[in-house]
Amino acid sequence: MILEKGTEIFKTFSHSIEPYLRKLGLNTKLDMGKIILNEDYLAAQKGKPLNAEQAKILVFLCFNIEIA
Repeated sequence: MILEKGTEIFKTFSHSIEPYLRKLGLNTKLDMGKIILNEDYLAAQKGKPLNAEQAKILVFLCFNIEIA
């Protein structure tokens, strides 16, 4: 699973979570209150174990997308 660069994946998220995403290893920035992913991010690869940061990102995204 690849998170594509840009704003689409985070369009429903509050700007306040951007520092947390950076802490998890995502290359993000804020632009006029919108979270921007500066580069594609490999969140998961079939047959390979997840590291802790990848797991946290996937759990965070799945939880927030379902309730958004």
